[in-house]
Amino acid sequence: MSDNVIIERFDFAKTYNGLKQFDCNHDLINRFVKKSMKKQVENDYSAAYILLDLNNQERFIGFYTITTFSIQKSTFEIPLKSSPSSVPVFRIIMLGVDKKYANRGYGSKLLKHCFKLVLRASEEVGAKGLYLDAEDKKHGWYKKLGFEAINSPDKDTNIMPMFISTDTIRDAIC
Repeated sequence: MSDNVIIERFDFAKTYNGLKQFDCNHDLINRFVKKSMKKQVENDYSAAYILLDLNNQERFIGFYTITTFSIQKSTFEIPLKSSPSSVPVFRIIMLGVDKKYANRGYGSKLLKHCFKLVLRASEEVGAKGLYLDAEDKKHGWYKKLGFEAINSPDKDTNIMPMFISTDTIRDAIC
């Protein structure tokens, strides 16, 4: 993996090299990057962090979007101590790496950045962890990183809700 990449917060007022050509082999994510990400960030519905290749004119090669969320306490199989009925968490909405840069560890690099952000923010405002909806091809990858399924996969889409606690993130990073 090249160390000549950076992660920075997406600036909706800036033009990024390669953003319109981004292709992660997933139509929904590709459409989001090209048509919706700028509006989502501009309207404060989420924040986006982008991965840029410094060896290729700061080319846009990956990203993730994150927002606040809550999960009903009853969703968790393991009882949560002294928790409210609605548990505050952060949520990854989208994460993608351009197919030309696949299998180089950039998805993990983006997720590690996200973990650090979640820890910092949860110390400031309070949150129990990080939630996402994982597609069937990614269930195993997220499990290896410490996420746990909090529900069965949807029978029609095979999307599985997954969660990682701030305690697990802290143990993994520190």
